[in-house]
Amino acid sequence: MDQPTFLAQINKTNPKNLAEIESVITLAQKVYANNTCSWGESMLSHSLNVANDCLNQNLDLNTIKLAILHDIGLFIKESEIDKLLPKEKTLVRLIKNYTAIKSLVYKVNDKHTTISLTTKLLLSTSNDIRILIVKLFDKLEDLENYENLPPSEKKRLLNRIKRIYSPLADFIGMAALKRKFDDLAFMVENPSEYQKIKQVLKKYEDPNYHKSFKKRLVNLLASQNLRPIKIFGRTKGIYSTYEKTIRGFGSEIPDKSNVPLGFIDQIADKYGTTILLPTVEDCYKAFNLIKGKFEKVPRTYDNTGRDYIANPRPNGYRSLHIRMFTDQRKKIQTEIQIKTPEMHLFNEYGPASHIAYKVKIVFKEDLDKDLYVFDKLQQWKDNPTDKRIYKLNLFKDSIFVFTPKSDVIRLSKDATPIDFAYKIHTKVGEHCGGAKINGIMSKISDTLKTGDIVQIITTKKPNVRKDWLKIAKDTETLSQIRKSLRNLETGDRAT
Repeated sequence: MDQPTFLAQINKTNPKNLAEIESVITLAQKVYANNTCSWGESMLSHSLNVANDCLNQNLDLNTIKLAILHDIGLFIKESEIDKLLPKEKTLVRLIKNYTAIKSLVYKVNDKHTTISLTTKLLLSTSNDIRILIVKLFDKLEDLENYENLPPSEKKRLLNRIKRIYSPLADFIGMAALKRKFDDLAFMVENPSEYQKIKQVLKKYEDPNYHKSFKKRLVNLLASQNLRPIKIFGRTKGIYSTYEKTIRGFGSEIPDKSNVPLGFIDQIADKYGTTILLPTVEDCYKAFNLIKGKFEKVPRTYDNTGRDYIANPRPNGYRSLHIRMFTDQRKKIQTEIQIKTPEMHLFNEYGPASHIAYKVKIVFKEDLDKDLYVFDKLQQWKDNPTDKRIYKLNLFKDSIFVFTPKSDVIRLSKDATPIDFAYKIHTKVGEHCGGAKINGIMSKISDTLKTGDIVQIITTKKPNVRKDWLKIAKDTETLSQIRKSLRNLETGDRAT
């Protein structure tokens, strides 16, 4: 995106912030200079694309600024960031944290580190959810430029989209972004299947059906004085349709890269309708009304629907779901989702969008003065009077370090190389003779921190000592040391 187009968007959305954004862009131009991304686009243009994605989600001013400056840590030292932005304490913190996360992710061994552990690593080191949102939009822009990437980067990006960024988007509740990741990655990896499923789904993009069903719903709701804010139809995502087909008929499909059309056609819930109502009470009224009007699909949702308002999903998703036969003659199944607009924004774009909706603002500097702390992302706490964004404080009792081969190891806070050694294997712990931290010989009693690369120097014979019990911090490590000491004593007595 070019600068005039982006600034025109800012001027249209909130002109009072125009001068401040222009100032940040001027700084970005100075730092990025003539540097380009690996696909040939200028760093400034790429950053403005990321910022525009954030702008479209109505995120706050500091998120937009971070998006514009998210890569400056590649070109200047951390100390220089403070000098360039002396009055922007929050922004400086965000940029430094973003740069640190970028460095950590680069170290991760994609093959051996589990998706769960990588997600926890990112969440533990992000002190603000806005950093993760900018990171996700940054990767989306990379994926959208996949065809122009050097061959060496293509495989790595695809692997990371599937193993890091799509699961992360799902975990923090950005469903729309996860769908984009999944569909784009599927299009790149398996273009023929992508096009095949796209054509199948196109048959279900029937504007006449959606229009007529919407009219029926409006009339039904009006009979009980329910006035929906919006009703809209949707068809199932391309990759999610492929996944569901494989799950349902996998044993009958020998070649998973060439799924017969007949199996794709049998997936039942390709139609979907979303109803947005003003209040939670209205949602439940509509839910019961619809259940009584249409024939329920047997053996789905226990035939009663699902209540994700009273029982939200782990990532905070809230909605009422029911699957019905909405056209008896054609036996059309439709999954109906009923929620408030606020819930919809949260479900699609995550907690930061929920806040933007809640306080009905685009940019508000004082949001930073009242950050809401999530001790667990799963806990959804709702107070409409607060102006706040989500500050993350997840896995605060853990650190994440790396082996020399870039595998991620999770340890207790304040852990030492002894804890690391035993985490790798009991034998490594028993034979620990020393340690290198980030390539430097260190004491085995030194405290590790997230991001450290740890290498254990082993001895030929067991080297367990009682004073290790004073060094180790992890309960499991202490137990292993005691067991090792007992085994050694038993062996000595036996000889």
